[in-house]
Amino acid sequence: MRFAGLSLVLVLVPNVGAADLESQRGDVRRCLEATAAAASSENLDAYIECFDPRLRSHIRKTAGLRFAQHDVGISIEDFHVLSGDEASCEVAVRYTLSLSDRSFDLLSVLTLKRVESDWKIRRETVRAWQESTVADSPFPYGGCSASTASSRPPCSSGSCSLTGR
Repeated sequence: MRFAGLSLVLVLVPNVGAADLESQRGDVRRCLEATAAAASSENLDAYIECFDPRLRSHIRKTAGLRFAQHDVGISIEDFHVLSGDEASCEVAVRYTLSLSDRSFDLLSVLTLKRVESDWKIRRETVRAWQESTVADSPFPYGGCSASTASSRPPCSSGSCSLTGR
């Protein structure tokens, strides 16, 4: 029911032009870089601040466990603003996630929401991923693949949806 309402709102709200999306690019970049820096330094409070307030309780639990289990690193490789307006936008982002001695290349679509004057992450949908075989490996565009079948996440149809409840 929530998705139907959100979809209707997104259809009814006019999208901004390409020039306006490019002007948002700097703010979006700062949001993504702040998220990556907070995760890489394992600063849980700063990391949680990068998310929509409704997700923070859930993020605190999951990220806190990851930070305790692993040395975490995130590197933003590339991103593109797909659509949006002053209040929300969708961004395609390619990043590398390091968890201790394992590294993963991911391609995700993030939904960002403006909270006061800052962009906050509201939702992430992982579109493709693979375990990196070489440090700093470039992400090969295309379908999901992994080095072993056992390392596949619990996804179907090559996409995962990560949201707070």
